[in-house]
Order: sequence, then C-alpha cells, then structure tokens
Amino acid sequence: MFKQFTSFLKETEGGEGDEGFKGALDSVVKEIISKDSLYQPMKNLKEAFPGWLEDNWQTISDEDLERYNNQLDKVTEICDFFEKEKLD
Repeated sequence: MFKQFTSFLKETEGGEGDEGFKGALDSVVKEIISKDSLYQPMKNLKEAFPGWLEDNWQTISDEDLERYNNQLDKVTEICDFFEKEKLD
C-alpha cells in the first residue's frame, strides 16, 4: 500500500498537484480505517486488554485507569460496529 501511495505521489508531482495529493490521501485513509485493516487488531486488543487491566490495575493511576477503560469502551464499539456490519 505504501509503495502504491509513493508511486502515485511521484506520478502526480508535476500534474494534478493538490487534487492528486488529496485523492491519494483519501485513498490511504480509507484503506487504514477499512474493516480489513482495522478489525483484527481491534479484536485482539478487545480480547487482551481486560486481562492486562486486571493484572495491572493496582499500578495504574486512577486517571490512567479511567482513560484505559474509556479506550476499551471505544475499541469495543469499533468491534461491535464491524461485527454488526458483517451481519447486515
């Protein structure tokens, strides 16, 4: 994907300018946030993070613990979204 992106940038350097760059950037962002790229790492995190929190909660500040729990909530939301999408 990165090779395609850099190749595209080289091709558009002399021509389309900002429009070519914007299109390339849009394409890269869509690929990064696609289910194929994002779901499995998020699912792995969703499965592993609660155990890590359980093992380490005593060494984490209250502020960090709250933040980590909020992050887990967001990861769960992302996984739920992708799983629901699969059913539709």
